[in-house]
Amino acid sequence: MGIPTYQISLVILKQVTLLSSNYELYGDMSQRVFDTVRAYTADIEPYSIDEAFIALDGFVDVTSHCQQIRHVVKSDTGIPVSIGIASTRTLAKVSNHIAKKKIDYRGVCYLSDDESLLIDALKQFPVGNVWGVGLRIAEKLQSLGIQTAWDLRQANVKQIKQQQQFSVVLEHTVLELRGTACI
Repeated sequence: MGIPTYQISLVILKQVTLLSSNYELYGDMSQRVFDTVRAYTADIEPYSIDEAFIALDGFVDVTSHCQQIRHVVKSDTGIPVSIGIASTRTLAKVSNHIAKKKIDYRGVCYLSDDESLLIDALKQFPVGNVWGVGLRIAEKLQSLGIQTAWDLRQANVKQIKQQQQFSVVLEHTVLELRGTACI
């Protein structure tokens, strides 16, 4: 149940302007972004209204290709996008996080390109931010000393499955962090 706007102190104190959402517009813009991306790769799998996984097999310079996609999406739709490139969906989500947060990547991060970058990224990435790891699983993992995506990648899955009641989804996540595509 929501809170009436007039009861939210931040809105009152800071005189914040609230606008209603327009899901029809969001859906239309999402479709336009995906259509623009389809011009650069036929293999696109929308994941949500603002995310998709694409295949980049066969491109010589994947990073440049993705910079071009990013530029055209922005110029054609006005929507800024970031692109994370990696060998698995889970690593691509980590890579996308880096592309969004670190300016020097200019919106595109290719984790598979550099093993030391991958290791550093996973060591700094909280386990609770890993795709597929929810709050409860993160708390259980942290109680086992698994704090980062790197710790999870290095974990003995069979051993932690015996100690805690984790599903096969966590095992798949670990495999994905190790570079084996299975999600």
